[in-house]
Amino acid sequence: RTYKQRCQLVETYGLTLGRVNSLHGRLDDFMRRIDTQLPENILAEAYRVSHRPYCTGFFYDHDDAEQHYEDSGYYREYDFAGIIDGYENGMLNITQRNFFTLDSRLEILPPKGDPVVFEPAEMFDSQMTATRKANRAVERYYIPYHTAFPPKSIIRAEHKQ
Repeated sequence: RTYKQRCQLVETYGLTLGRVNSLHGRLDDFMRRIDTQLPENILAEAYRVSHRPYCTGFFYDHDDAEQHYEDSGYYREYDFAGIIDGYENGMLNITQRNFFTLDSRLEILPPKGDPVVFEPAEMFDSQMTATRKANRAVERYYIPYHTAFPPKSIIRAEHKQ
């Protein structure tokens, strides 16, 4: 803001010029942080969740709005496959939520840290019978894996069209 605009804020809101300058400095810092480029892995996550087409919407003036009106469908690159409940005897104990198979490319999203990609070599149902597919919602499955993950880690499967 210009000096004149800052003085108007002083008059309008009864603020001291020092307080206005302090607020202005904080706002400038905030805007600089927003303008920095996001890391590619963070930006890619926005496209992995189920979403409608991204656009500027009403970020700019109404005349410049670039909304997507062609359809109301969602883009789904990944499906929510399940949740890790624990790790025991070298196996991930998961509750399955959506269909996936041994041929699926899975990703584990721990509460903290980056996603981990893996393709299971084998899987067992709640009766410890080997199976190639997880197709019963809320069924327990066990997948051998060399690393434990915290409970409530999310498993997602790459969506096959």
